[in-house]
Parts: sequence; structure tokens; C-alpha cells
Amino acid sequence: MVIDIPVLIPWSNDNNIGKAYNESMKSITDWALLLDHDIFMLNPDWYHILCAVAERLGHQAGWICGRTNNTFCGTQLDRTAPKNHDLMAHLKHAKKCHLLHGTHPVQWTSGTPLSGYMILTHRKAWEDVGGFKDGLLGVDNTYHMDLRKKGYKAYVLPGLYLYHMHKSKADWHKF
Repeated sequence: MVIDIPVLIPWSNDNNIGKAYNESMKSITDWALLLDHDIFMLNPDWYHILCAVAERLGHQAGWICGRTNNTFCGTQLDRTAPKNHDLMAHLKHAKKCHLLHGTHPVQWTSGTPLSGYMILTHRKAWEDVGGFKDGLLGVDNTYHMDLRKKGYKAYVLPGLYLYHMHKSKADWHKF
């Protein structure tokens, strides 16, 4: 079976990203990839990797994500990532990560909640936890912890590195 994963970038003008996630998920029949608007997918095969991993792990996985250079949640932080905004350096780093780790997911068992710059989830998990909570900050962390309470597993793909512009948006004009 080949799965199809809609890629969504929910947005909220009223600072209610939880509501925006929920509105996006209402139209989903199975899997969905929720991305922040400031993420750069650097592996040209990222979509096929995510489809294969979701198919391999199945619905016991409630959250699958890659690693990044910039996040509030240190658990998903790739500390070996370039400390600059040179996209070529980040592309090379993504290739290195993929060669080193491949497409092998690592189950996240830490009690630390994950950050939602990239959330590959599915409708059943979303329904089982009652969706995302309303609000802006922490709705991703709460969703992850709610998934854990319901018995869903979370996975991080160390071989799928994403550049996250997150804290450097004020410097975009310097690129």
C-alpha cells in the first residue's frame, strides 16, 4: 500500500495555531504533515522518506518528525548543525545526516515534549486525543503529551534534517 500525505502549513491571524491545526486536520482522511511556515526541507527525497516511514511504523506512531538547527525544544535540536544561515552549509549537513542515519526512525522516549515545527500525524491519533488545544504557545507540546497518554509513540528521524529559520527571521534581509 502506498500512502498519500497532504502537506499543510496551518496559519492563524488571531494567534490560535491550535485552532488552525484542528481546521486543517478536519479534511484529513489518514496521515497529514503539519509544517511551520519557516521550515526548509533540505533532503530532495523528504516526501518519499516520510511516506515510507509512516507506512513502516503504522498508526502506533502518533508523531514523526525530523531534526533541526533551531527550535525551542532542545530534544529535536541537531547540535552538529552549522551555526550560520548559509543554506549551502545546511544542505551539506542534511546530506551528511542522511548518509549517517538513513531513514531509520528513533523512538522518542524522553519525558520532554516535542516541538511542532514538523508534525507527521494521523487522523485517528488526532481524534483520540481530542485534537489540538486552542492557543498559540505550547499547543504542540500538549498534543505530544496527550498522544503519549493515549499510548501513541513518537519518532525522530535523525537522517532527515530541516533548516528552521525560527529565531533568525529578523536577519532574513542579510541572506
